[in-house]
Amino acid sequence: MPKTTASAMMSLPAGTTLAGPRFDARVRGTPRRRLRDHRPGRAQLVCEALVHTLAALLGTSSSAVPAHAKFTEVGLDSLLAVALTRRLQADLDIALTPAEVWAHPSSTELAAHIDSMLPG
Repeated sequence: MPKTTASAMMSLPAGTTLAGPRFDARVRGTPRRRLRDHRPGRAQLVCEALVHTLAALLGTSSSAVPAHAKFTEVGLDSLLAVALTRRLQADLDIALTPAEVWAHPSSTELAAHIDSMLPG
């Protein structure tokens, strides 16, 4: 069962990244301007980043978070939605609200929304 409590999130040491190693290699290590270049596959890259970040927030592996699953089905609650938006804002340099997360309720849908927000 994934950890979804506020206390589980608050117990992370300061400065701990919530992204997994694959996220780091594929997105965090990629200059933001490359993500901003419109190119085929960018939405898929954003989706992978979302899945990895969400899995880290839930305390599970990315394989346990299907990209097409609704966020509520994998255990996302309002507190974790706020944490997810903050992480995505920091990692992708975008303005995103928890309301947008709920309006696009799966990693695939939210990735397409974020892709449409990026210039290019």
